[in-house]
Amino acid sequence: MNRLKLLIAIVFGVCAAGCAHKTTPEEIQAQAQQASNNGKSRFYEELAQRNVVWYVSGGQPSPGFNAQTGLPEVMVSSLPANMQGPEFVKAHNDAILQYIQANASIPGSFLPWESDLFHQASFWARQGALDPQTLKPDSQVMSGDYTLTLQKAGGGQSAFQLVAQGPSGQTRAASPAGATEPSVDVVFGPSGSDLLFTRWPTGGGNPVYAAMNLRDGKWLVVQQGQR
Repeated sequence: MNRLKLLIAIVFGVCAAGCAHKTTPEEIQAQAQQASNNGKSRFYEELAQRNVVWYVSGGQPSPGFNAQTGLPEVMVSSLPANMQGPEFVKAHNDAILQYIQANASIPGSFLPWESDLFHQASFWARQGALDPQTLKPDSQVMSGDYTLTLQKAGGGQSAFQLVAQGPSGQTRAASPAGATEPSVDVVFGPSGSDLLFTRWPTGGGNPVYAAMNLRDGKWLVVQQGQR
């Protein structure tokens, strides 16, 4: 009796293995189309929130700012698994390019300030003596929807973080590499730009310049030296 049960189990196992559903080319195509549709829908969700980003696949350099579109870059690897497929990413980014082609620009793009972002030393050289505000530890500066605070961070005596409170909540950004002094000069970008320009002392030599996207509290472009 036991042998009979074992034989039946083996027969059913072989049948299950042989009869398992194999994905057809049509199903693969349908899945790819669905991922593409989802990528395009994601773009329109971001557009409605005025927070469009450019997705960068693994292996591509990501400076944080896409010079072609003026949008902040996001690594695909940081997204949920269902948003990492090539069809999703391509459809999302293609929808951005199509929108720009039809409308000349895209809301939330930093492209109007591209020159300042990539030549921050020149930007700071144009600022008047009264324009920058200096943040010290636990002091605050405010402009429009945003409040900034410089706070001590873990990881060493010279480790600080810039805390931004805005419409989307609170963000924290570690001081850029090379910044060693407990202070930072800040200039808010034009109204509605959601840009912040910062200048960090280094204890000698050229300061570190870093431009921030205040919407998510991340650095767009970090530079040091005369550019």
